[in-house]
Amino acid sequence: MYLIIDVKNLVYRSLWGETLTTPQGFNITPLYGTIRSVIALLKRWPNTRAIVACCDPIDEYRPHWRKAIYPEYKADRQAKRNVTAAAAAKVVQDNLPYVRAFFHHINCLWLEDPALEADDLIAWTVGMLGSSVHKLILGGDWDMFQLVTYPSTEVAVPEHRAAGGNARYTILNAANFSEAIRPMLLKRLYRKEGREEKIVAPLPPEYYLALACMSGDKSDNINGLARVPGNRALEIINVGRTKTSSTLPWDLYEAWATDVIWAEKPSPARKYNDGTPITRHHREIVEKNPDARKILERNYSLMRLDPSKAQSPQKWKSGVFSHEALLEWFGQLNFRSYLEGGASYDEFKRYVGPLARFG
Repeated sequence: MYLIIDVKNLVYRSLWGETLTTPQGFNITPLYGTIRSVIALLKRWPNTRAIVACCDPIDEYRPHWRKAIYPEYKADRQAKRNVTAAAAAKVVQDNLPYVRAFFHHINCLWLEDPALEADDLIAWTVGMLGSSVHKLILGGDWDMFQLVTYPSTEVAVPEHRAAGGNARYTILNAANFSEAIRPMLLKRLYRKEGREEKIVAPLPPEYYLALACMSGDKSDNINGLARVPGNRALEIINVGRTKTSSTLPWDLYEAWATDVIWAEKPSPARKYNDGTPITRHHREIVEKNPDARKILERNYSLMRLDPSKAQSPQKWKSGVFSHEALLEWFGQLNFRSYLEGGASYDEFKRYVGPLARFG
């Protein structure tokens, strides 16, 4: 099995432990937590053959290809951060060079590109490893859920703010996705309502991207359709699935909207083919989204992760880097030489001291 890690996600979760500082006052909590987490992860999945660490650019506000498509992408993230979040972000940024050095030290493949995000690098890695290799993606970003449709690929979703070694994980794959994601959707879609009374219909993995495109992503400042939160998007998809075999978000929306436009006097008495009532609110959604297809096509291009078409990192663009070469390179790694020693703080200090020049 190959373990693919979203590094920043792991580092941020490692931040919420006991604060550790050097005598000079440098906060090394994320670094120490990340090292312990990696050791714990390898104990949990002892059949791991290699680790691929994928990291967002150190400068997360640097222009890249998504901003060329949508200039507002993540535009308000820095402004929305409160004092605590801003301080946490600075600690993480300060620790990332040492986290990178740690992964290099234990002979893991570190992928970082100024023009690509961790999601892009993960998708590229999944495609390069191929369909016959078992791959486990560790990260909390829901955008990676769409990758479970790729053969032999699973996603491990940790608890919120739980460190890698202590977290409980939900393992998603193509076989269990529809049922495993239901409690997660229930918690997210009905956060402020009585969840025990809500029923979330199964969502096959090939439709997850359509759900994300319709509802948008507030954390990335990607607007979805007007008046279409996640629960409404799920309803639109379930109706659209009965009328079209396409999984594209604009096809599903247009299939749903056809019945809404057809109903001249929407009321609970009028129903879709699947028995769902056509209400006046649905008609208002259609009226408020005259450019629905344009919005959905834009979001699809921003959110889609396709292992077969993912951009390669800059370091591999200069030469031919094949699937076989990647597996051969992995076969030469020996990342257990350091990890077999355990995870005591004394060992950590012996390693970090000369690395970070803490004295």
